[in-house]
Amino acid sequence: MTASDIAKAAANKARVAAAKKKINKLEAELSEARAALKEVKKVAQEMHRKGYKEQAKTYAKQVGRWTGTVSKLEKEIKSNQQTIDKLS
Repeated sequence: MTASDIAKAAANKARVAAAKKKINKLEAELSEARAALKEVKKVAQEMHRKGYKEQAKTYAKQVGRWTGTVSKLEKEIKSNQQTIDKLS
């Protein structure tokens, strides 16, 4: 094993550790985003049920935003997991 191989292994180990740390952070954000999405969906449905069409439309837009946020976080987590798998 050459010095170059040792340096590469150390760099990969550091990248894996950084990716794992980022995944933990993203999973916490994802949990919060899912909770917010669930709450906004509930409010949007309630507004629609009560006949408040304009407010329901506003909340429906928020549902779309939170859905996008959740999707983005899931993709980022998947990307980091693939990085870990590739380097491990």
